[in-house]
Amino acid sequence: MDSSFIPCSLLLSVALIACSSKEATPSASAEATSRSTSSSSAPVASASAPAAVEVPPRPLAIVRAAFPARTTIFPLGRVLLACTDCRTSGKGLPSKPETVLVDRKGSKKVSLFPEADWRGLYQNNPFIFDEPRAVSFSGSYPDDFRARLDAPYDRGGYGSVTPLRAGPSGWAAASDGNDPKAWACASSGLLFQLLGLRERCDDAGFAPLALKLVPALARAAEPPNRLVISPGGQAALVFDGGYARLVGDKWEKRPGPWAEEPDFAVALEDGGFVVASKSGVHLVSKDDRVAEVALAESGPEGKPVAGATELSLVPLGDEIWVSFQHGDKLELAAVDEASKWKRYLPALQQPDGEPPAVDLPNPVKLTDSCVTPFVMLASNNDPRYTFRATTEAFFGHGELQEALTFVQFTKEKTTFFGVQTKTREQAEKAAEIAKGIKLSPQLTCFDAVGHIPDLTRPPSGVRVYFANLAHKRLLWP
Repeated sequence: MDSSFIPCSLLLSVALIACSSKEATPSASAEATSRSTSSSSAPVASASAPAAVEVPPRPLAIVRAAFPARTTIFPLGRVLLACTDCRTSGKGLPSKPETVLVDRKGSKKVSLFPEADWRGLYQNNPFIFDEPRAVSFSGSYPDDFRARLDAPYDRGGYGSVTPLRAGPSGWAAASDGNDPKAWACASSGLLFQLLGLRERCDDAGFAPLALKLVPALARAAEPPNRLVISPGGQAALVFDGGYARLVGDKWEKRPGPWAEEPDFAVALEDGGFVVASKSGVHLVSKDDRVAEVALAESGPEGKPVAGATELSLVPLGDEIWVSFQHGDKLELAAVDEASKWKRYLPALQQPDGEPPAVDLPNPVKLTDSCVTPFVMLASNNDPRYTFRATTEAFFGHGELQEALTFVQFTKEKTTFFGVQTKTREQAEKAAEIAKGIKLSPQLTCFDAVGHIPDLTRPPSGVRVYFANLAHKRLLWP
């Protein structure tokens, strides 16, 4: 728990932001059928869409491959791997997994399931192989193709079975200890996923861009859960019933035809974005034209798909496809190649060195002439500690959103947390809120924020917290 604040002379500011089976390479060939986008279907976004905006033609995504519903799709760079019954055999239970590679050229069945290799490596250890175990695939096919078995490697449950890596002579233990490249790690659009992206993700360039948007997200009137970042620094929040564009420093709400918050939101290179929800798949253009995506079976007739469920967006190279359940099938669909949805993938910008160090002054007693009130709230001796409980005490006080800046800093081996306010009245209000959770706040005069040029990139030893008080969300750290 947060300890109560102690010495007044050592208190500082709280600007929270620190943190943060072998097989030759198959050439996919198959019966993928392509049709151009149909403009005959006219449905639109919703009756609430702006009247002056022209309704765009309805995009058409054609089914490119279909599999049994018990199939899992794994993005592997330039191809998708469909693995049906993707589990090892258990004691007396034969395993019959099927693996198929899919791309725009079609689909091809290949033998890529490495159960025999694991059995040889672990000498058919009954603790591993007496029951079915799930298998997953990752990386890039065929360059850096990995397989992982979901099983502990000893009876004590410690460790895990060694992942395998495909090579010219077949599968072998992946002993490099490195994780392979991953694709569209943040296709959900969830803010915490965007902020937590690692370099191995091909969409890692979103992480620093999302961090720069956190101050604006803290002020958003709509739930700051799912974020789309588009070329040119454009951004939109996606939520149930619509989305909000960031215009200047304000979020402007737009209606959308999806009834619930989408499960996926992916930015496109042309400035638009695609969302998938229980209501369907929708394409939003950069000029805010919204169209529902029609799904159709392949073939000359192109029979419309009705009753699709569990819609999701999956990455195939630099584009986005649609995955969905239809009856007893899992199907993959994509728009025609001429109008394919190319993902926006910003380059990962590395920071220019560390932020310059600052020597924060010591806080002094608050007087009527002070223009930088600061409320010392809590302290401890762990600079890595996040004062979450203290911050949450302010949840629901949206009226103070523009008034408070939470800052954490370390001075003489003690870490302090507090809040910068703009007026004495705001400081006193903050102190009363803190007393409500049995803290002993101290009113001081201390300019923490003025010593932090970039609140999203504070100097060493300082963290700035960003919270949306109305929506009760700590966004960073």
